Formats: sequence, C-alpha cells, structure tokens
Amino acid sequence: MVDSLVAIITDVKYRMSLAVIRDLGAAGVRVISCHKDDGDGSPPLGFFSKYTSERHTLPADGYEDALYDLCKVTLDNTGKLPALLPVGASTLAMLAVPETHARFSSVCGLCMPTEGQLSLLNDKGRVAELAITLGIPVPAFYAIEDGESIDSFFDRIPLPCVIKPRWGEGLGLTAALRYTIAQNPDELRQSYEDFSRLAGEPPLVQEYLPGEAKGCSVLAHNGKIIRKISHKRVREYPVTGGPSTCCDTVHEPQLEDIAAQLADAVGLTGLSMFEFKDDSDGKPRLLEVNPRVWGSYPLTRIAKTDFTYAWFTLSWNNGNPGSPIICQTEKAYRSRRMLFFPSDLASAKGYIRAGKSKLALRAVFDLLRPGTKDGLFEWSDARPALRYWRSLLKRNTQQIIENTEREHSVLHIDLHVHTTLSSDGRATKEMLARSAASRGLDAIVLTDHDVCALEAPERCEGIWLLPGCEISTDAGHILGLFFDRPPDIASLRSNGVASATKAVSMLRECGAVTVLAHPFIRENARPDAPVDCIESANSRVYFKNPRANAQAETLALSLNLPMAAGSDAHAAGEVGNAYTVFEAPDFSLPELRNALLSGRCRPVLVKNTPRRLKGLSQFRQARRSRNPLKLMKGLAYIGYCMMLDIFRGTKS
Repeated sequence: MVDSLVAIITDVKYRMSLAVIRDLGAAGVRVISCHKDDGDGSPPLGFFSKYTSERHTLPADGYEDALYDLCKVTLDNTGKLPALLPVGASTLAMLAVPETHARFSSVCGLCMPTEGQLSLLNDKGRVAELAITLGIPVPAFYAIEDGESIDSFFDRIPLPCVIKPRWGEGLGLTAALRYTIAQNPDELRQSYEDFSRLAGEPPLVQEYLPGEAKGCSVLAHNGKIIRKISHKRVREYPVTGGPSTCCDTVHEPQLEDIAAQLADAVGLTGLSMFEFKDDSDGKPRLLEVNPRVWGSYPLTRIAKTDFTYAWFTLSWNNGNPGSPIICQTEKAYRSRRMLFFPSDLASAKGYIRAGKSKLALRAVFDLLRPGTKDGLFEWSDARPALRYWRSLLKRNTQQIIENTEREHSVLHIDLHVHTTLSSDGRATKEMLARSAASRGLDAIVLTDHDVCALEAPERCEGIWLLPGCEISTDAGHILGLFFDRPPDIASLRSNGVASATKAVSMLRECGAVTVLAHPFIRENARPDAPVDCIESANSRVYFKNPRANAQAETLALSLNLPMAAGSDAHAAGEVGNAYTVFEAPDFSLPELRNALLSGRCRPVLVKNTPRRLKGLSQFRQARRSRNPLKLMKGLAYIGYCMMLDIFRGTKS
C-alpha cells in the first residue's frame, strides 16, 4: 500500500459507498470512511469493510467544520491533499456552494459538479428543455392552452398517462406517491386535481412510456466523458415503479452519445447517471439526470470497470497537481447481472401479486445462479452485508411486534394531521390516507386549523380518517379529537382570538377529547389550559424548540394527565413520524375517547420532520397571499430551513 495516497469517503452508511471503498482499498489507496451522525439509526456500513483504514463519526451540528478538520489533519499527516469523494447528495450540495468549495480546495482534492450544474441537472423541467434544444428525445408533455377548458384538456390527453408535481420530493412525498399512472379519465381528473391542490399549481402531465428502463452512467471532466457504463433494469421494487433490484450491463452507443451531448453542453465534471425509458417503438427517451453516486453504482465494480479509481485520480490530481497520478485508458466493461438481496425477493413477491409469476420465478432463479452477483455481499468482505441484513431483520422484527399488537387490539393512530383545508397544508385526505397505509397506521385524525374536515369517521385507502380540529386560542393550540358532531369554531372566534376555556367547553359538549398541542413550541411558554391530555410527542415542534417534547412530557407528569403523540403532518410524507398506540378492545369513537382519557395509550416519536418541509408549508401560505414581499420571505425561509437541515440535522 502506498500510504501517501489517501481518499476520504463520506456518507458511508449508504450501501453504494461500499463499491467506492472496496475499489480503492483493493487498489492500495488508504481509505478513511466518515459518517454523519444524523440520528436516524442507519448502520455506517463502510465502517465494517476490511478496506477501511480509519473510521470517523462526524457530528451533524457542525458537520462542515468537522469534515474540513478531518481533511486538514490528513493533509498535515501525509503532506498531500487527500482526495475527498462525497457519496451523499447533502454532502455534495454542501461542497458545491462556491465559498465552501473554495475553502475545501485548500485541504483536499475534489472532482464534482458545480452548484450551477447540480441546480440544472436536478431540475427535470430544465433538463427536458435543454434536451429539446439539443435534439434529444424526451417524453411528450401536455399543458392546458390559453382559453382551453379543463374538460377539453382532459379529453385530448392519450391514456394511460403520467401525472406528477414539478417537485414531488420538495412536497414531502415518498417515491411511490410522487406520480400517478392514470389508466382512465376518472383517474386522470382525480390525480390532476389532487396534485393541483397539493402543490398550488398544475402538475405535469406526461406521455406514458411502456418500454424498458435504462441508464447510462458517466464520469466526466470539464464536459469530456472519462468513463461510461450502460445498464437496463430487469426488476424493481415496488413493482409499480421504484429503484432497481436487478439490472444488467448493456452496450448502448445511442445512450452514450446522448450522455456525451448533455455532459458537453453543461461542461459536466463528476459522476452522473442519465435515466431513459423506451417508447413503444423501442427508442430511448431521456427522463432525468442524477448528478451523484447512484443506487446501482456497485455494477461499475462488478463489471470490472475502474470508475472509482478514475474518479479518485481526477480528485487527487486536482488537489496535487505537482504529484499527479496517470489516469489509465478506458477499457471495455464486462457483461454482468447484479441484484440486491433481499430487495429482489421482495420484488418477486410483488410480481406474484401483480400476476406476473414468470418475473417472480426469474428472481428466484437469478438468486441461485452462480453468475449473478450481489451488489452488497462479497465473500472476501462479508461483514458490511451481514450488518445490513441484521439491521433489516431488526426492522422486520419490530414490524412483527406491531402486527402482534394489532392482533391483541392495539391500534396505531396519528392524532395530528392537516389537509389542504389548513392554509399551510399540502396534502389531500386521499394522499394522507395512502401514506398512512404505507406506514402501517390504522387511522389518522384530521385536525385542520380552525375548521373541521370531517363530520364523522370515513374509510379511505384501507384506513380510517377520524374527525378532529385544531383551534387557536389565547392559551395555545387545542386539539379536539373524536367528536360526535363538529363544533361551531367560527362562533368562538367572533370577537378575535378564541378563549381556551370556552373552546374546551364547546369541544367537550361535542363529545371531543381535548389535547394541548405542542405546548412548548416556544421554549419559555407558560401553557395554561384546562385540557384532558397533553401532546408530549410532536415531530414538527423541533423546528422551534428542540426541547419541546421533553418539556411537554414533564408538564403532563406534573399535572398527572395522559400523554399523546401526533406528527402534525402538513404533507403526506410526514404522516406517522409520531403516533399514539391505543389499547382498545374495539375500534369506535367512544372506546378511543375512553382509552385516551384513562391513559390506556402511549406516545411514539419515530423521527423529527426535516425543517425544509416546514419551510415549504410557509411558502404555500405566502403563495396563496399573492403578496410579492411574502413570496420573497417564503423563499428565503425555505433556504434557511434547508441550511439548518444540512448543518444541524434533525436529531432528537
């Protein structure tokens, strides 16, 4: 091993980081693995690789400074600038900021996209516009024309089609909820209206492409392709649309030419994966670009390319121009099939449910076929995979425990959820219900601000939506849960701010249980309301006061009141971040009221919601006001929240 050659790999909790670590370690480079302690419980897989020489856990609060110090210490010890290879998207975005990039360039070598390149390539709309100017085929998009009625617009859209918001991730949607494939006019209309209400603007309506999904991955330097590899998706999970669980290398000159065109047009430096899907004629069309280490990156190692070492070489040479490493000529990559166990077995189960038994059998065959390689497990470096599978087993064990609880009349209910009826709500009740079902919840309570979304329980997407509200009073926000009839909230606010005493009295008359919501949203608050229960776990209150939940729990204990939990979700992806476990012999409003009042329940905080979602809620309010000053403040607040997420994290 040549000790002077050093690489620092970030975000080694992600499984694709292992291919980077293994490639460099096997090539004789000393590998330093680092992991940001963001409190999500994910095992830092890279720490368990035999190729890792040093292991460093960096604090979420002050992550940039800690990473800089690690590079500086390595420079001082070796006399050479280490190559810094950022794996995670958040680290990449942090290092792309010009001031940060300039700062790190003094202590490490970097080969990565600029801030402008990241901004362009992460924007699907701008990528499509650029592709069209270059003559690159993309899916057809449909937009309503000036003076055209919405009915005429829907009538001219060919089915099936894809409906999706412009920035689904920014709206808090999980991958499965970021688009809908409409098979009939009713689904088209419903999805279009749902996404319009959610985003506050019309969604994108796109041609559905029935063909194979493919990708061309590249390493570029100043717009010139240094390395390339193409692959096609064999299976995915979820089977209705999700990450690849099995893929093959392919040789697709057309894809490579398109990738080269785009890389040259933007002057790309660093790694990127260009995603395509074939149309009905078998011709590929560009979908999007991922300018970072992608999920199927281990295929570059399995196919015997030297992607990682070439990336390291460019990074090293940028930092040490006086001691350059020779970058070898690109060689042809091998034909290989890669799968991820046990995700591929989960896809087999999904294909069986979808009536595609042949695809399911192929998954089992591939698992047993000696020529198929796993993207994570290697006999010579088995510990990371074993650690990963162990974490999955623990996660599944928790699911078994939750299922057992349900068999013994235990219910999981998110007691604090907002729809678009709240001025800052960004999800329809249907979207919230789908998200709740995917999280394994039994019910959610719709608690919109000063309005009742439901008058009675309602079944939706396989779970129960229960009636509730959140009233703003002179003593803070008070939840009214499980009422028999909706309260007349407007009468409470006829003379300005509602009285907490009057609000509690009215809610009780309507049969509701009263809960003091996030009582310490301000750290120095002095909550004083005659309620039945205290919300001691709220996944959003962390925005304003990191100690709020602990203070609320102390308050509940001092008053001898039951404790409850709710996510305070304003977007579908937030549902279930906190919920309450009820011990109830039957599912009814009276039984739920009795369980809450008697303390036959316990609060559960799964995780704190990222601050950027709070920023998006505030921006939605500003956009509705149509006030330019408020819009500017809303945009600034989103940026502020994103920076806090990057540098402080969301650790409890």
